[in-house]
Amino acid sequence: MMRNKKADVSITLLVVMILFLAGAALYIFITSPVNGDNLKIDTYKYLDNSKEEAVRINFVVRDLVNKAASKVSSKQEFSDNFKKELEKYKSKGKYIISELSQVESQIKEENIEIKDNQVSLDVKITIKDESSDFSALYTYKEKFKAEI
Repeated sequence: MMRNKKADVSITLLVVMILFLAGAALYIFITSPVNGDNLKIDTYKYLDNSKEEAVRINFVVRDLVNKAASKVSSKQEFSDNFKKELEKYKSKGKYIISELSQVESQIKEENIEIKDNQVSLDVKITIKDESSDFSALYTYKEKFKAEI
């Protein structure tokens, strides 16, 4: 049986070169300073900031609704109580949490419901998180409820 030694050398050389090329490409991909994974992590960081801000806003608004709901009998009375409590979050004419101004503008009778010894307030809040490279806009609706 006769084997072609020239063909064996060229195939071996081809396989070695392909392995070298694949290894070099993998090395460059792994050590590259900018890859897709870093971008995804940065994106989630901004969304996490917005979610954390939403939790903080929800805590404050839920507390305001609970305080304003005590012994109310009408939507107007709840609205007045809520606005009075909301004023406590102002410093030098501005809200400590800027998104509370959005809540203030939504204290209207069509967003307030009183039913079965419970008052609820529907609000829509938009949170803007801006940095030098990226900006995120997070909008959500929430229904806050409290016992009367």
